[in-house]
Amino acid sequence: MNLNLKTLTRLDRAGGCPAGVRIGQAMIGALFLTSGALKAIGFAALAARLSQMGLPLTPLLTILVIVVEAGCGAALILAWQTRLAAATLAAFVVPATFLFHAFWAADAAGYGNQLNHFLKNVGLFGALLAIACTPPSGNRLACTAQVSQPEGSR
Repeated sequence: MNLNLKTLTRLDRAGGCPAGVRIGQAMIGALFLTSGALKAIGFAALAARLSQMGLPLTPLLTILVIVVEAGCGAALILAWQTRLAAATLAAFVVPATFLFHAFWAADAAGYGNQLNHFLKNVGLFGALLAIACTPPSGNRLACTAQVSQPEGSR
């Protein structure tokens, strides 16, 4: 397979969005599906951490976190309800970032690590917004108009 810019921006056979969009959303989905699965495996540890932070209803909150991450991640991989999945994850990432990666409150040893995770999540938020704003795959004209036209011709 010749993986170049032309290949990544060409509309898929079904008339949907370019392959690059599909690949990108699947990769982000894999990140969240893996994260949700690991949280499910470490359910007790996550519940204890949320409880230590003073968050209410920790067992229910822990289940919600796992379902959102794993479910929306799977939806992105399967290209099912991608806009809703990405918007849900974007809304989830913002409070999670501020709660778990507060670099401004970290000690000197943890500052760089927390800043790195905070900025990574800012980037993920941007990618999730881009996916949430991508037209539905069945809307070939909208996708073509937004992706294929050169700058200045819109």
